[in-house]
Amino acid sequence: MALRFLSVTRRYPVDLCRLKPSAVNRSVAGLFSTAAEHRSSGDDCHGDDGDDNQSQSVTNVRSLKTRARKLEEQVHDLTERYKRAIADSDNVRKRTQKFVEDAKLFGIQSFCRDIVEVADLLEKVEEGDGVQQLTRIQGRLQNIFTKHGLKKMSPVGSTYDPYQHEIVCHTPAKGVEPGTIAVRNMTKVKKEKTVEEETGGTEKSYQELIANVNPIANPLASRKLSKKLYKCVKKAAKIKQIRRGVKEVQKFINKGEKGIVVFAGDTLPIEVYCHLPIMCEDRNLPYAYVPSKVDLGSSAGSKRPTCVIMVKPHDEYKEAYDECLEEVTSLPKPI
Repeated sequence: MALRFLSVTRRYPVDLCRLKPSAVNRSVAGLFSTAAEHRSSGDDCHGDDGDDNQSQSVTNVRSLKTRARKLEEQVHDLTERYKRAIADSDNVRKRTQKFVEDAKLFGIQSFCRDIVEVADLLEKVEEGDGVQQLTRIQGRLQNIFTKHGLKKMSPVGSTYDPYQHEIVCHTPAKGVEPGTIAVRNMTKVKKEKTVEEETGGTEKSYQELIANVNPIANPLASRKLSKKLYKCVKKAAKIKQIRRGVKEVQKFINKGEKGIVVFAGDTLPIEVYCHLPIMCEDRNLPYAYVPSKVDLGSSAGSKRPTCVIMVKPHDEYKEAYDECLEEVTSLPKPI
């Protein structure tokens, strides 16, 4: 305080001798009051700093609590996700294991299904050479089936069970109750065709057919010779020893092939093949006309009519070919 007083007196010089005692007292009192104010204001500043520090520490604690709460929530969320991931991976592992087991079972079933056909064939082997060896093979197959869990069933005579049996067809059978499993021979007996059915007509139909032949159909085969020619064409067609059609027949006649040339007498217009008989005569090839192009095509195994066919000689039908060749050669030639 003394120092402050002195500094003030230096800045504002006062003549203390001239001042009255009352004035001196007032001046000193003013100086002391100013110092007191400065001190009190300094104390007040220190008090505000303490309040600010306390509020800042409270704010920091609250923010730490909030952050800790968020971290706890994140930990809980991650824990739940981890548990779900473990459960999903366990389910995938179980499903994969089941798929593998099903695949192994299916592989065994397909293997057994293929081997069953071999076993069925071995059961049908008749008595003869090698039956004893085949019996051993069959026994070995049965052991393989038993090893893989496949057992042979004998359902004949028992009641049909859709869970165990595979039905082939429903058919009536004498002396068997409905719903009973039975074995029936479903092989059809092939009916032998008559000569008329194979060659396509009777004598009356032949007479009707020759009424529609064209003017150049000469020499015309008789009904009996027509049937023989149809049969010969059919046998040759089975082993592909025929030439069919105008272009193909003309091509191989020019190449020098030998055989019997059969023309359809009802082909119109005649310009389609009228040059072929002349070619046959030039090369000494026997030829004849049959009354129907439809029958000629069907004898060659075709649904389409055929106007001309060349039958080549072959050992498999040599007898029929020679017979037809002899009769065709003996036919009267056209003038």
